[in-house]
Amino acid sequence: MLSMQLCMNTSLYGQQDTKFTLFNYNYTLINPAAAGSKEKISLVALHRRQWVGIKTAPVTSSVCVDMPLLRIRSAVALNVMNESMGITKSTFVGVSYSVIARLSTYSRFSGGIQMGVNEMKTNFSDANTDPTNSSLSTDPALNNGANINRYAMQTGLGVYYYDSKFKIGLSIPTLNPYTYFGAGEGTKQSHFYLISGMNFSINNSVLYNPRLLVKFTAHAPVQVDLYNQFIISEKLALGVTFRSSEAVAAVVAYTFHRQFNIAYSYDAVVLNKLRPSQAGSHDIAIAYLLPLKMFELQHTKIRAGRKRKCIDYDSKARTRLYKDIENIFYDKN
Repeated sequence: MLSMQLCMNTSLYGQQDTKFTLFNYNYTLINPAAAGSKEKISLVALHRRQWVGIKTAPVTSSVCVDMPLLRIRSAVALNVMNESMGITKSTFVGVSYSVIARLSTYSRFSGGIQMGVNEMKTNFSDANTDPTNSSLSTDPALNNGANINRYAMQTGLGVYYYDSKFKIGLSIPTLNPYTYFGAGEGTKQSHFYLISGMNFSINNSVLYNPRLLVKFTAHAPVQVDLYNQFIISEKLALGVTFRSSEAVAAVVAYTFHRQFNIAYSYDAVVLNKLRPSQAGSHDIAIAYLLPLKMFELQHTKIRAGRKRKCIDYDSKARTRLYKDIENIFYDKN
């Protein structure tokens, strides 16, 4: 029965996009419209080692540079990602561009596009698990034992709304399904993402930041990540992520001097059938945020305005304060 199944011409489907438990450190990998939303120049590095204990399990690294372009009310981001899994290695280089619209002093809406190049290297020679059997090296299913190197263009679109307390975005990072190895084989499918998050102040020292990630693609179950994070004294962050039908992850992060942040997560597989064969997955994130003078002035004035209890909603002083903020946001470097 097994041999019959192996010989049948059967198509296999599954989720193909890389997943990070610490996805909230780099939304631009998922949604190009998130470029510039940090209102700082940021450099983020992510590394994930999945299913430790399984040989040739996925190992993924990415670096992102994100920068707002204040004069033209937009932003750009550069993402470079490398992943190895089994006999394949892939490298993605993509540039995101977002246009940002000011809805109010505190809220923004952006639309973004991403253009990139995906390179995939497949070492079919490594698939020959029995060197004494010469017929394996001439198997057409293994490209006759020859290695290949293919390229493909990738386009993505997204929209994103965010303010000081809430964010939500919809995106399709792979708008154009493409094929690596031939017609109908190795096709990269479109994936649809919903990201959302909120900020709650429990007291003067503790913030609660839940984050939601929903991923959908054809012929695969919908995957949901619910990340619950508590930030203590704006320094230490502790959290837990629940991933549907798969894992639970613990997260710890620490912020140094409001500019440098490092985070670590450990995924414990709970429901996946791979549970007995592996020892979990690890994520590490390092983020450096370079404040822009203009935004620092803006935030300083906002904080000062909130402390002026004498400023009424319709008072001239409040109107003048908001006018100053708008001038800082649009007219100064």
